[in-house]
Amino acid sequence: MTERTFTESTVKQAALTWLESLGWQIEHGPEIAPPACRLSAGLPVGQTGDAQAGRCV
Repeated sequence: MTERTFTESTVKQAALTWLESLGWQIEHGPEIAPPACRLSAGLPVGQTGDAQAGRCV
């Protein structure tokens, strides 16, 4: 009998593929982070609403 591994990354990729097929746009965390977090990551700051500065976890 062959043992198969079922990892979190397998589930995550399947979920992302499914959501994308339904029309959702997939973005990475830093791309949707509040402005203060984008600055600390060295990314450009866009118009993202009323995010609280300093709350990057």
